[in-house]
Amino acid sequence: MFTANAFNPHKILFERPNLDKLAGQYTVVDLHFHSRYSDGYNGVDTIAKRAMELGIGIAITDHNEIRGALELDRYRDILSIPGIEITSKEGTHLLVYFYDIENLKAFYKKDVKPNMGHDIMSSTHLEMEEIIARARNFETIIVFPHPYCATFTGIQNTYFPQQRLDRLFD
Repeated sequence: MFTANAFNPHKILFERPNLDKLAGQYTVVDLHFHSRYSDGYNGVDTIAKRAMELGIGIAITDHNEIRGALELDRYRDILSIPGIEITSKEGTHLLVYFYDIENLKAFYKKDVKPNMGHDIMSSTHLEMEEIIARARNFETIIVFPHPYCATFTGIQNTYFPQQRLDRLFD
């Protein structure tokens, strides 16, 4: 365990979180969860049931697919954050979160589905910068889910020299 000190006021705990304690102070949400619609194991009903048991919110962010997020949205007793994990032409993954389900549907219909590869686990035909530019046309939050992954799914690979990364974060 890293403990707080004068230089770092935060603590990092490498242990199972006490969800009851956290839920009393925060809204606990799993922001990167896959359903059976991409490479997850569980169906949305099972995911929703477990989220309700734990008292947490959830964002189903399937690969290049929104059916899981759409199904989860019908559960009114769960905090559901609409989202999708998009694979760029280079193979990099981006999580895009929306403030409402209608914008997720519009983005998917206009920008993702027409640019899909042959199946949901393949890359889209859009470069990373183009996905970001299109997502910014909506009210979104964009996240790199595993930036330092050594494979092409992260941004630390040969497609991304430092100058390209610097432009993304300007």
